[in-house]
Amino acid sequence: EDPMIRLGWLPSCRSRSVGHSSVLMKVVSIYDNLDASSISDDLMDYCLFSQLCHVGMGFNRTGKQRNAEYDAALNMHPNRDAMEEELMRLCLSVG
Repeated sequence: EDPMIRLGWLPSCRSRSVGHSSVLMKVVSIYDNLDASSISDDLMDYCLFSQLCHVGMGFNRTGKQRNAEYDAALNMHPNRDAMEEELMRLCLSVG
């Protein structure tokens, strides 16, 4: 099994999401509108962390408890509350 996760940028779009991840392809992509001076490094790290959590959780074919597991994973980030506030201010979401 290849433990590598590939990281990349996606072209900006009108989505409120910060990025996209694929468990199958082990890919995390962040929208390039986050590559701006108005976005703090801490926020960028949190956005990347959120997408890595999706990949790290692996497949869940039934979808049961996926949201609870994802929420618990995000709670491991030490500045989650502050980062979520900043995302809300920017009208963005990691969900």
